[in-house]
Amino acid sequence: MEHKEQETIKESPPSSPSKTKISNVANKIISEKEPIESNNASEIIDLNKSGDEHFNNNNKNINENKESIEENQEINSNEHQLKNDEINEDIKNSNNDNITMEKGNSSENNNNNNYHTEECGYCLICKCYDYGEITHNIVEDSEILKQSIKYSYVDDTSINSILAHRNYGEKEAIMKKFNDKYNKSLEIELANHTHQKYRRTLISILTEPSIYDTLNIENSIKTKKSNTLIEILLTRTNEQKELIKRIYLVKFGKNIEHDIIAKFSNGNSVNGNMFKQLLISMLTNERDLSNSNESLDMNLIKNDSNRLYQAGEHKKGTDHEVFIEILTKRSFSHLSELDNVYQNSNPKGHSLRKAIELEFSQSQSIKQVKISLLDILLFSREPYKYWAEQFNRALKSSSWGINEIDLTRLTITQKHQATKIKQAYISSYDNSLISEISSKTSFRYKKIILSMLTV
Repeated sequence: MEHKEQETIKESPPSSPSKTKISNVANKIISEKEPIESNNASEIIDLNKSGDEHFNNNNKNINENKESIEENQEINSNEHQLKNDEINEDIKNSNNDNITMEKGNSSENNNNNNYHTEECGYCLICKCYDYGEITHNIVEDSEILKQSIKYSYVDDTSINSILAHRNYGEKEAIMKKFNDKYNKSLEIELANHTHQKYRRTLISILTEPSIYDTLNIENSIKTKKSNTLIEILLTRTNEQKELIKRIYLVKFGKNIEHDIIAKFSNGNSVNGNMFKQLLISMLTNERDLSNSNESLDMNLIKNDSNRLYQAGEHKKGTDHEVFIEILTKRSFSHLSELDNVYQNSNPKGHSLRKAIELEFSQSQSIKQVKISLLDILLFSREPYKYWAEQFNRALKSSSWGINEIDLTRLTITQKHQATKIKQAYISSYDNSLISEISSKTSFRYKKIILSMLTV
């Protein structure tokens, strides 16, 4: 899945949420507790349309309450917010419905590279997530997949050779062709004939990218898994985050900001609520994404450098809000140059990384804020090294072994730049990423992960 900057999504006329068919692959990606349902682009377009009016009302409510957020007051439900009774009923009904397949109107010529056209409904989503062009034979792929799924056996080598090496535009076309030709859902066929980690990974691979991000966000909020939250909010574009917020609102009947505030509030502890403020700041889409070095404002960079020094190393105590503001709003090229200017201009000669480590080391309660700010700085300077570090965390998450959810997500979303990430991994850890994964995974799960990372 390739993430790229795109123009703002065109607004669509709102429709009644009660008429919206909300898919509930929901946490099927995260666990095997939910029934498998369709996760394709047409459903996201429905979510996008039905959420427009409610999303705008929610944003208005959130903006009006920014000051109360900063004062640790939770956002109250707005009278003009999403009609919770209707949406909750929809979600409840979708949980009880039989598995359905509702595919959108994609091009009949699935082998045509002109899969994305101005008339194509999928392009509402492609403005945010790059589905990629169709360069493989979709009919042939669907036939191979059908032959690979037997009553008591699946040919995982053939399945991997296709699903691990197709972009989402191709996978969506394959799913539609499979459904049209065999009157069966590819997702359900695979789920019925596979098990455990391999099964979960295949379902994740076939999940529409913006849904996949949204489900990972929802799970990370529910489990307070801060690293996943930071990863997605840091590395997705402003447009992608807007779409995630829309889907989250309609799918779960509430907004992300509300859930973050409710989950990460920590009484009256200033330090405990700092991480919540960091997340909200990253979610508000105020980061400047003009990352050209030619557009750098050196006066602003020097001013930011001085502000950070005055807020931290220059005095006793720290104005943490200044660090959060600058590192969550400035462009990545700005932050990269700021790191250089800070070290060369402050009297102590510390790098910005060193300053963050010193100023955010007072207590355990702000440890996650420090880790998050260091992640932002690393991503702005060396993005491939950042991704290598995320893989390393997933592979060494605990003494019990890997973090399957994280490793699967990282592999699916970053396989398009696997070559550079693998190079960065060797430089950072003196071991190959492939070797590390090979030693810590097994069986079919190991094969599908390695297949995605092998170009």
